[in-house]
Formats: sequence, C-alpha cells, structure tokens
Amino acid sequence: MEDERPWMNKIFSKKEQMEISDAAEQIIRDDDNGAMFTITMSNNQCMDFVHHWHITRDDIPVLDAYESLAFIEDFLYSFMDFIEKHLEEEAPGWQERYYGIGEEN
Repeated sequence: MEDERPWMNKIFSKKEQMEISDAAEQIIRDDDNGAMFTITMSNNQCMDFVHHWHITRDDIPVLDAYESLAFIEDFLYSFMDFIEKHLEEEAPGWQERYYGIGEEN
C-alpha cells in the first residue's frame, strides 16, 4: 500500500503518528462549531517546515526548490483531504448546500 502522507514520515516517527491519530480521534466535533485541527511539531520540525516554505516563496533560485514545493504540496494535499473527509462524515451533502446545487431559484 502506497503511503498516503509521505510528508508525515519526514516530520513524525511512526509512534508519533499513532499518538497523533489517537488524539485526533478524541476531538469532539459538532456542526455548529465545525472542527478543531491541532498540529504538533517539535522546534526542529517547525524549522524544517519554515525552511521549505521560504524556499517556495523566495525568488532566489535554489537547487532543492522542487523538493520544497513537493514537501509543502504534500502537506497541504493531506490537510485538504482530511478536511474533505471530515465534511463528508460530519456534514453529508455539504457541497450541494454550499454551491446551491438542487435548490429552486
């Protein structure tokens, strides 16, 4: 099975990923208040993330710019996928309501 979140393996150990997953399962959500997302990173992990972020934002050519773009993109893709799955589970039909699909004018 292909790893769905390769960026996580660069940031967290397997044990940390399991702890984060267990903690995320315990978050209480409701439709009125939405969802709460918590990101926990060590200082070194924050430095790595900021390093890659600035490489993607600077106009200075850097040899590892592609790697940095992939790092940030993987993180954002996984985060957006998580949000979409949350909406599908907690607010079924959200797209129809949000975009007004099926509503009479």
